[in-house]
Amino acid sequence: MTRFLSRGLLVNIAVVLAALGANAFVACERIGDLRGSDARTLRSMSLMRDLAAWRGTLGESLTQLSCFEAMGIAETGARHQEREAHLDALEAGVSARSIPLSRSR
Repeated sequence: MTRFLSRGLLVNIAVVLAALGANAFVACERIGDLRGSDARTLRSMSLMRDLAAWRGTLGESLTQLSCFEAMGIAETGARHQEREAHLDALEAGVSARSIPLSRSR
């Protein structure tokens, strides 16, 4: 009669169980890392959404505040309109000179 559990079979079972345990450990570590990165992503998205809402609320006041911070002098309404017109002209010039991404044939 042969032995049901031979030494070689027991060694093979032990190797398979060790490999299974190692794979489970690696999977748990990766899941933990993914949870951490998901939390960071959600926090970043929340900050971006809050920043967009803050910018939307301030609107044009944001550019006036930044100019005031940079120069230390409050910008007049006329100067603000001149600067906006200048920036719009620059943007139109850049848009006119830009190469379209898709070319029709």
